[in-house]
Amino acid sequence: MNPICDIDWRGLWIERDIRRKAPDNVDYWDSRAREFGSYHEPDSKSRYADFFIGLLELAPGETVLDMGCGNGGLAIPLAQAGHPVIACDFSPRMLEVLLQHCERAGVEGVDTRLFSWTDDWEAFGLTPGCVDVAVASRSIMVRDLWDAFERLGRVARRKVAVTLSTDYGPRSSNMIGEIVNGASYLPDYIYALNILFKMGHHPELRYIESMKRTDEGDLRRIRWAFISWDPGFRML
Repeated sequence: MNPICDIDWRGLWIERDIRRKAPDNVDYWDSRAREFGSYHEPDSKSRYADFFIGLLELAPGETVLDMGCGNGGLAIPLAQAGHPVIACDFSPRMLEVLLQHCERAGVEGVDTRLFSWTDDWEAFGLTPGCVDVAVASRSIMVRDLWDAFERLGRVARRKVAVTLSTDYGPRSSNMIGEIVNGASYLPDYIYALNILFKMGHHPELRYIESMKRTDEGDLRRIRWAFISWDPGFRML
């Protein structure tokens, strides 16, 4: 047995996810649709979105799938930059608010679709290679991370990009191995990198820093792991 190569990162993620939280709830996200994320007004600016889109290195007119799009934090600036966007979420209220923002800002080119990570994506028109780039920005709240990466890679021709937490949230810790919500803590992005490596990909890691307002009203600087890969290239 090789103690490094034989680590079941997919199974470890699933086991930890079962311990640390219940499955996502549509009603909860519907209730947060109006105030969620950094895109509350059509003329607002998001440092996070600017950095994320810059790291995508999109060619003019490239199409983008935004999975777990929320109320438009990425979909709207992407469309404003001339990129047709398929914006997907399992919360009908999130998509409703996104379309309201589009209308107010005069934004076209955003195609919304209501479905979840575990639905049949092809039934909603997401066929293999249907977009140039597929992204999931701070929305990988899934039970099976391997399956989520496979789905994103199946629909993208050129690039997949996701962001995951490095050090923020109720399930995070400053100590590797500390028990948090019944599971030994390791940052989400460490699981993601190892799962992608086991899948045969060469993931690239960058970081995005942004500000988050705490419940006490203070601003806190947080860091997100931006992970991207070419879905068409795998190690032999």
